[in-house]
Amino acid sequence: MKRILFLFLIPCFCFGQNIIEEVDEFTGERKTVFNSLRKNKQPIIVVERPGQAIPIKEIKDSNNQIIMTITINGNHFFNDESELWVLFENGEKHIFDIELYGKLIQSPNYYSDSYTSAYYSYLDFTISENFIDDMSNGRQIKTFRLFTTDGYINYKNSGWLGAKKEKRRQEGLKTWFTNIKNYLISRQ
Repeated sequence: MKRILFLFLIPCFCFGQNIIEEVDEFTGERKTVFNSLRKNKQPIIVVERPGQAIPIKEIKDSNNQIIMTITINGNHFFNDESELWVLFENGEKHIFDIELYGKLIQSPNYYSDSYTSAYYSYLDFTISENFIDDMSNGRQIKTFRLFTTDGYINYKNSGWLGAKKEKRRQEGLKTWFTNIKNYLISRQ
């Protein structure tokens, strides 16, 4: 019995998620936010090279729209034509609109990390249920392409150097999206 309980709790501790449900006071709109229990354990969606990764900050389900927030390096400008393209290893492509809160934005929530002296930005974009389904089935992203006002930036997923660490990243990402998928299905 102890072994069954232990096996059941492993995903909760290793890939723990926080699910926060809020109701907007002004609009009455219900919003659900999925994020990591520990800030230093955010799921990594793309690893371009050691030291440069794109973690998922949170995923929000608001007004029947699913918005994913990622953390990117640098300072970029986006407009209403900006998009995010995702290419999976099996050749499947997804195209997402970047969420703008005006005509032109400069990497929303731009901040500096005093420890590493690096600059990061949070970027929101709307994702589809098909994308969540693909990620929960363990499909891996080959390339992320962000279209900015200056052209595009490619982030190629090379994975972590260590095979064990890369496998843990992939399993954690799959579990994270499976939990989101199950939660969204249970709410229907």
